[in-house]
Amino acid sequence: LKKEEVDGKMMLIDDGLPVTIEKERDVTIYSIDHSIWGGDFELESTEFPSEQLPIVFVDQHSYWDKKGKQITRSFFKDAKDSQEKLNELLKDVQKVIQFLDTSIPTDEIVKDIQLDKYSKAKRMLEQGYDATSISNKLGISKSEIIAIANIR
Repeated sequence: LKKEEVDGKMMLIDDGLPVTIEKERDVTIYSIDHSIWGGDFELESTEFPSEQLPIVFVDQHSYWDKKGKQITRSFFKDAKDSQEKLNELLKDVQKVIQFLDTSIPTDEIVKDIQLDKYSKAKRMLEQGYDATSISNKLGISKSEIIAIANIR
């Protein structure tokens, strides 16, 4: 910026063009919605009484969807609900009991377990997990995970 006299007035000049100073400008005002959820049902929603969160947000693998909206994934997204964990353990117990039941063919049980792992892998891919962590958690190969990722 340079100061020059133009038509008897001192003006600021930037790249040969006069700079004007506005008294007002348009700004975007953001609001924060605070909501309480029970599972996948929204119980209550209110507007947070601030324009900034009073905590530090730690981003973990956020991405932009096809409509241009940023989808953020909190650092705490891996925390599990205790009921969800209990349900997972009960499913494991049911699988063990099935192995003890001689009326159910072992091939059927193994196939069900493998399909269950594949569906878990698909959900984890959709949640943004990488192939290595899925492989370590579920005990399936990375090539299986890549194949699952390519299934539409």
